[in-house]
This record gives sequence, structure tokens and C-alpha cells, in this order.
Amino acid sequence: MRKIRSEAFETVCAVAPKHFACFFVRQPEPLGVGHAVFCPRLAFGNDAFAVLPSDDLMFQEGGAPAGDLVAACASSGESAISLAEVRLSDVGKCGVAAPSRELSETMLEVATMLVQ
Repeated sequence: MRKIRSEAFETVCAVAPKHFACFFVRQPEPLGVGHAVFCPRLAFGNDAFAVLPSDDLMFQEGGAPAGDLVAACASSGESAISLAEVRLSDVGKCGVAAPSRELSETMLEVATMLVQ
């Protein structure tokens, strides 16, 4: 394993609360989001973790998407993902999820998912 220091790494470490432990796992080659989720398995085992793709960071007014994911996992005991609406012309560039039912104003149960 080699250590890589970058401006992005330094920025994340500077804004993360002091009680957070940040680990960065890189894909050896870009094989999609499913592979990105699989890569940290040795570091985290069955513990909860978040995958934050550097090319697709999400922001929301008055909230923290990663914090919402942690809360969703804690309350449901299930895995959680963030979703965003995309134009139909962009669907081939990303994964697609089909919700089965609304769990709350901000949470959906996913029936089917295709990860690119």
C-alpha cells in the first residue's frame, strides 16, 4: 500500500469532524460503481462505510448527504444509496434505480437497480 497526499485528501481531512476516521481506498482501474463499493471490503469487513466518488460528489441545501446515508442505515439496518434525477439522455452514463415504495419524504425502498 502506498500513501498518496493530494489537495482533495487534505481538504476532506480539514473539514471532517475530529471524531471521524477517514480512509481512502482507490480502485486500481475504473470498473464502475459496483466495483468501487467492493474495493474497501478488506478494510471494513461488515462495518458500515460510505463510497464518495470524487467525480460525482453530491450536495444539498441545509443537509449532509453522507450524514443522511448513515442515519438511513442506522434506522433501517439496511444498505443505503444516494440517488439523483438525471436527464433521460444521461441514463446510459450512470446507474438506474426503480423504487418500489416511499418510506419517508426523503427515503425510497429500491426494487431494482442497475449499476454501471
